[in-house]
Amino acid sequence: MTAVDTGVPRVPADVLYWGRLASDAVKATPEAQRYRLESVLPIPVDTLHTIHAQLPDGRLVMAGIEPERLRSHLVNRGDVTPSTWELVPDQLPGHIANLLSPAECDAVIAKLNLLHGPFEPEARRVVRRRVSWVLHGGLVLAALLVVIGIERRVSAMQGYAEQVRTETRRLLHDVLPPQPGDRHPELRLTMELRRLEQAASGNTVTGMDPVEALSSLWQAWPADLRTQIDAVSALPDRLVIRGSVPTLADAERLAQACRSVEAGLHLRVQPLQAQVTDRGATFLLTMVYQGSP
Repeated sequence: MTAVDTGVPRVPADVLYWGRLASDAVKATPEAQRYRLESVLPIPVDTLHTIHAQLPDGRLVMAGIEPERLRSHLVNRGDVTPSTWELVPDQLPGHIANLLSPAECDAVIAKLNLLHGPFEPEARRVVRRRVSWVLHGGLVLAALLVVIGIERRVSAMQGYAEQVRTETRRLLHDVLPPQPGDRHPELRLTMELRRLEQAASGNTVTGMDPVEALSSLWQAWPADLRTQIDAVSALPDRLVIRGSVPTLADAERLAQACRSVEAGLHLRVQPLQAQVTDRGATFLLTMVYQGSP
């Protein structure tokens, strides 16, 4: 055997059971490693307190001792106290040490600390727990700060969005004073902009007034009907609305309500196009301008 001279308390290597496992044992679970060691032991591995370390060539060296024999050994040691953190073998078996340099032997022995598990010193156990608490506490604090940051960012974005909506409503109110039953002033503004663009470009076409048609249509629209409007197309000769309602019956009810604006605006409601989908019933409502009498 090869001796190592350090200040760490040593236990005679000949009181330990030794074994060397193939390199694939390094990736095995601790339980599997112990049972592979048992194949070279004269006693069951379950009766041993074991240690292990990886060798420079990739293989695994393991050693073990009966817990009661280790306790008896520690009782008779004056250099091992409750404040001692390490107790390692004084040597490696010759068949292992002969393959290593002295420095490599020292590195392997330094990893073979018998004072772990039930033999771990209380002082080291306290330090390890405190370090674990600090690490876990740091992770919890970091996660909490991230959540708080996200919540504040979401709250700020929601506040900004509400400011935009409020300002938009204010501007619409200033530009287009509200009319009774008008639930979509933004569409009225779009139609007015298109009319003004046509007038400015000299392409004004006589026919239906889209703004007046839409205003009348929204007033006739059933207030209790949940409707999703996907697109509105207002032209001088027709008004087309595409959207969805909960059921086909609701689509037909909508078409009936729109017929109430036919006479005054010289519009004729075309046959309703509707079909059932996974989100309810989609509809295509077309109102054609018939011209002034």
